[in-house]
Amino acid sequence: MSQPPRVWLTIAGVLSVLVFWPNPRARLAVGAAFLCCVILLSIPGRPGRTIYWSLYQKLTFVDDFENGKIRSYALTTNDSWYQQILNLTPEFVRAHPTEFEKSPIEWNAYNLPYHFYPSPPSVLVLGSGMGNDVAAALRNGAGQVLGVRLIHRF
Repeated sequence: MSQPPRVWLTIAGVLSVLVFWPNPRARLAVGAAFLCCVILLSIPGRPGRTIYWSLYQKLTFVDDFENGKIRSYALTTNDSWYQQILNLTPEFVRAHPTEFEKSPIEWNAYNLPYHFYPSPPSVLVLGSGMGNDVAAALRNGAGQVLGVRLIHRF
């Protein structure tokens, strides 16, 4: 049902209080534990982070700001770094030359295939994920791009 922990803890807490209602000591203990959970879950998250819950993991998008503007986004899964949305447009590269001093943009992994086959008539991206490969194909003159994103449903 892709619900965050606060929903499940609320349901479990209410059901626990109802089940243990006849026993005053258990009711007090469960109520106190439930109240602690409510307090902990009411603590706001860090700004610049958006959390989504999939069927089997926590996905967090983290905004990376520079001079008040979003520079990139990072995706973590279950609080471990997973992937980054990169802005490799010519405008961004020109505006941030220090970012690309160590590894020139033309040798970036997303641009590398187009050194071997420039401006392909069509590109198929299987597992297009966050769109970095699709953006690279378009940026490098691909005539037509088909990005396939895989979604698991149980």
